[in-house]
Amino acid sequence: MKTAVKPTNENGSLEFEFDTGHPTSDSYVYMHFAEIEELKENESRVFDITLNGQIFSESVTPKYLLSTTIESKQAIRGSKLKFSMHKKPNSTHPPILNAIEIYVVKEFLHSPTDQEDG
Repeated sequence: MKTAVKPTNENGSLEFEFDTGHPTSDSYVYMHFAEIEELKENESRVFDITLNGQIFSESVTPKYLLSTTIESKQAIRGSKLKFSMHKKPNSTHPPILNAIEIYVVKEFLHSPTDQEDG
């Protein structure tokens, strides 16, 4: 959590995609944020997160050296997860991302144990 990625483009947005491998895959997402710069009183970092064009979280404001986790409240279905983080108009700094975890649910067709056991 001591490092973060931030956008290199001028419009202040950070975008990335994750391919789950199957259109009916269920996924769970955990994004971790911590402000690593000591911002002055007149500075701020506020951004919205979208997933596949829909709002995932609004007005995210990382706290200085404190970890905040934004998570999916329910399973996300789809073969491609496209995340976008957009700087709010009143923000003086672009979005950042310290870490992300994406868990894809794997369904097994066969029972993991013999039905006769137990």
